[in-house]
Amino acid sequence: MTDTASITEAFAFLILIVPGFITFRILSWRASFEFVFSDLLIILYSLIFSVIDFIPLALHYNFQSITDLETRILNPKIILVYFAIAIVIGFVLGEILHRRRRNVVSGSVWTNFAFENIGDWIQVYTNKDVVFRGWLKLMATHESHKRELELGEAEVLEIVNNKKTWRSVGKSILFTENDIARITLWSDS
Repeated sequence: MTDTASITEAFAFLILIVPGFITFRILSWRASFEFVFSDLLIILYSLIFSVIDFIPLALHYNFQSITDLETRILNPKIILVYFAIAIVIGFVLGEILHRRRRNVVSGSVWTNFAFENIGDWIQVYTNKDVVFRGWLKLMATHESHKRELELGEAEVLEIVNNKKTWRSVGKSILFTENDIARITLWSDS
């Protein structure tokens, strides 16, 4: 009989803490946090969010004691409501943080730059201090997570006697991520 009781208590404990992890995951995704949390911080924040998620549930279902909580938390309807509360709180708090941090964009910088600037003229600064310019013809990420970009109508900057000139290097040129020091948008002005 004690084995069944301890399994029930363990299951009830899991039901109480999992929504906090869901809330924290949704919040950190929606708020576009650019840093990676350590496992300890994820656990601590998730436990805090478990308590925050539990407050509306406890108020709605009027839990009176720990025994009441243990028996009623296993009700599938209460479990679904608890998970729904966790999801809503995660989205609401994530949206609030996201709106306060408007200049932060979620996702890969590489992918975002490609979507926003495909076809635009850019300058590519290589790791060997060579500058190329051309229009962004292609940006790709392969399954191996290798990133490449292709410049159309590519030109290389040559400096002779402090005079800058652009020399054509062909219809296009391909760069891998390892070749690139930085990328900027280019204009004549």
